[in-house]
Amino acid sequence: MIRPYQRFIQMARRELGLDDQTYRDFLENAAGRRSTKDMTDRELGRVIEALKKKGLVFESKVKPDGPQAGLVRHLWLELKNEGVLRDASERALRSYVRRITGCDRMEWLNNRQMNTLIESLKSWLARLEETA
Repeated sequence: MIRPYQRFIQMARRELGLDDQTYRDFLENAAGRRSTKDMTDRELGRVIEALKKKGLVFESKVKPDGPQAGLVRHLWLELKNEGVLRDASERALRSYVRRITGCDRMEWLNNRQMNTLIESLKSWLARLEETA
């Protein structure tokens, strides 16, 4: 199964127009391996950082959809309504996603990471209810 970072690196490869040899050399220089399939998440992160240094921009205007993403946004807005968020913007949510999951974008999360994120938000709301 292809992990989200692998998929993203492949998209970046196509965008940069790297041939196979150049791509493999780039991977080896960035993470010490010639295939993303053999890399750990940390090594994949190093490749992404190297792509950023090459000037590749990782902004996406596409909002993830689906029931889990909808639940995350619902819980995030509940926290906003409770008055505990200084900033309830998409940018702030992305920052929270990164802090909790280690992944820069919600659309790159796997099911386990998405569940971790959801449970984190639920716990935050539960703590607020306990103090009320």
